[in-house]
Amino acid sequence: MPEEVLLPQIPLHVLSRIALEGRVTYGITRTKSVLLYTDISGFTPLTDALTASGKDGIEEITKILNDHFGRLSRILADYKGVLLKMGGDSLLAKFGGTDAVQRAHDAAWQMLDWFKENPKVKTRQGEFGLTIKAILGGGQYREAILGNEEKSDWFLIGERIEELAIAEKSIEPGEIIVKKGLKEEDFPAEQYPTIKDSDRETLAQLTRSFLPVGRSGRLALSSGGEYRVVAPIFLNVHGYDPQTPDFDALNESYLRLTELLHLHHGVINKVDIAPQGNTFLLLFGAPVSHEADRANAGRFFCELKQFQSPFKFKAGLSYGAAFAGFIGGSEKEYTVIGQRVNAAAKIMSASEPGEFVITAEAREKFDDLYETRTLDKVVVSAISYDRFELDKAKKAVAVDWTTHDAELGQAVGFAEGESRIIGIAGDHGMGKSRFLHRLAARLAVSHEILEVSLDERGAPYQVFRRILVSQAGIKEDDSTDLKYKKLIDHLRDVVSKAGENLEGDELARRFPFIAGMLFGLAKAQKQIAAYSPELRLENLMDA
Repeated sequence: MPEEVLLPQIPLHVLSRIALEGRVTYGITRTKSVLLYTDISGFTPLTDALTASGKDGIEEITKILNDHFGRLSRILADYKGVLLKMGGDSLLAKFGGTDAVQRAHDAAWQMLDWFKENPKVKTRQGEFGLTIKAILGGGQYREAILGNEEKSDWFLIGERIEELAIAEKSIEPGEIIVKKGLKEEDFPAEQYPTIKDSDRETLAQLTRSFLPVGRSGRLALSSGGEYRVVAPIFLNVHGYDPQTPDFDALNESYLRLTELLHLHHGVINKVDIAPQGNTFLLLFGAPVSHEADRANAGRFFCELKQFQSPFKFKAGLSYGAAFAGFIGGSEKEYTVIGQRVNAAAKIMSASEPGEFVITAEAREKFDDLYETRTLDKVVVSAISYDRFELDKAKKAVAVDWTTHDAELGQAVGFAEGESRIIGIAGDHGMGKSRFLHRLAARLAVSHEILEVSLDERGAPYQVFRRILVSQAGIKEDDSTDLKYKKLIDHLRDVVSKAGENLEGDELARRFPFIAGMLFGLAKAQKQIAAYSPELRLENLMDA
């Protein structure tokens, strides 16, 4: 049973190049293709209504989002389009070859037709309408990879990219707009990129820096959705020449921005297209929570105003609960969706360069930390938004932080007793990760500590596979026979060390279930083929 490997949402052609070269190459490259940009209306009220209704609502909205973006992704694949970016309500793809314009045009119409055939989504919270619009553009533009081995991002630069964001504002849902003269342009033929299953494990390591948390951050990403309290910041960066961008200047600013974010426990979630330059979505509170996310976001936002850069900045901040999780089809992207996220984006887009603004709700949430100044209201899509600016920090108020010492002592006591499974539960930002780090430090003297993470898309027992891979020294590129030998040698070693504390014969009898179900080894799978699925699972869990 091959383990599903979660990759960052980097376009297939970029992943294919990284796999071929065996490394990430930083820089800016020129390319030419047809571009399809779509925007979906209606997800925000749908998401807000369902996520507020609890776990069942979150599971329902996750399925709805994945079904819709999955459908769009399949349409892209049918017309040989390559997915470039996926946001909370948008999608960007490219098409190459002599028939690229026609394929992109046909894909766009099929997307619109599908939404017209399915205009309503029925949910436990009632019916919600969804519509889509599409923009066809393209030409020459640039792809950039900024960062270093710790944190990286891929995104698009160029006038042809900015044209898409400008055109999106000019059409209504249900419409398609095509760039004038696009059909007369020639687009180079290119092979449709694919990723070998055998390359996925290697790519997961090579591209880990593209995850929001970066290479050394705690992964904490899964296919499921959740309701999180977040502080989203939309930061627009422009002022560079989109035709001849200076990589060194851009990369230097990017690296200093990531350092400042890391200092305050924030992340770059994605870099999106914009009418001018690019817009960064920065997150505090997702995908990983910290005990002081609100204060961290406020401090970062204030320091961002003093950030020295040759480029022009403007930013919008909001605060509150939102849907957070991976959405998409076979290719998924981590995102946050909700009214509060939209509000931050809208007040930022309507502000001037050099303005760093917060929403009215954020003003209330930060009232105990900062004084604020009232700015002029802005109108976006016929809706008026209040804007405020964080001013001087208020005098800090002493807070009694709990250290969970009592629970820590209890957990240590459990670990030193008979074998058992202990669950640590708590709300986001309550300090679960810090508690586990303290527990591991206390137990490291007398115990061997293993740390594994489990993607929600995998079966729960796959966590044991990861433990065995670590302990037995098994590598994904090991031959089947070598995996089998390493596994059985390790289990024999476990039995010999455990002595009378472990029923060795019983473990040996169940070895085929471990080798067959956790590692997909053919020799073992044949041995357990006669068992029903229920008996196979029972024997595996006994082992």
